[in-house]
Amino acid sequence: MSATSRIVATSAGDFTLRPERPDDAAFLRRLFVANHAGVLRDAGIAEPVIADLMDVQFRSQADTYRRPFPHAEFLIVERDGAAIGRWISDDDGDAELLVDIALLPDSQNRGLGAAFVAAMMRRALDRGKAPRASVLVSNLPCLKMCRRIGFRVVDQDDVYVHLRGVRDVGRDAGDPDIDLRRRETRSRGSTL
Repeated sequence: MSATSRIVATSAGDFTLRPERPDDAAFLRRLFVANHAGVLRDAGIAEPVIADLMDVQFRSQADTYRRPFPHAEFLIVERDGAAIGRWISDDDGDAELLVDIALLPDSQNRGLGAAFVAAMMRRALDRGKAPRASVLVSNLPCLKMCRRIGFRVVDQDDVYVHLRGVRDVGRDAGDPDIDLRRRETRSRGSTL
């Protein structure tokens, strides 16, 4: 573990966060494909076309995150010495913005993502930062997880539900209803 790596203790065990390195490119592409290619396969698109689309979309996503967040932390999430995901967050002065989290499918739906995000939310609150996230309105699993661990809705548009983390997780902060009508499509993966 390098000097810039850190351990994140969660209710689901410890995770290691370390900065992305150039040699993580193959893992990051595999992570992206694992979380996004299934929708195209389900639609019956041919594998060569899916491979081409994944290449374009992977490069586009990387550029999309790095341009508006040039000072963000781009981190690899490890558990038991193996890379299982990626975490991107941006310190925005008085707020900590969760830009993206993605986990490999075999690490999803086991409470690991929720435990990890909750620990990172507590860390931001302990540092006096307001944790924030914007989740696609179609990403129902992520929205449910965020609400369960203490994020509350502050705004919503046609694409995103904008959330803010609160310390008092057990209390309903009276957030407005999330308009999920018309958006019953299940999203694949854990990306926000």
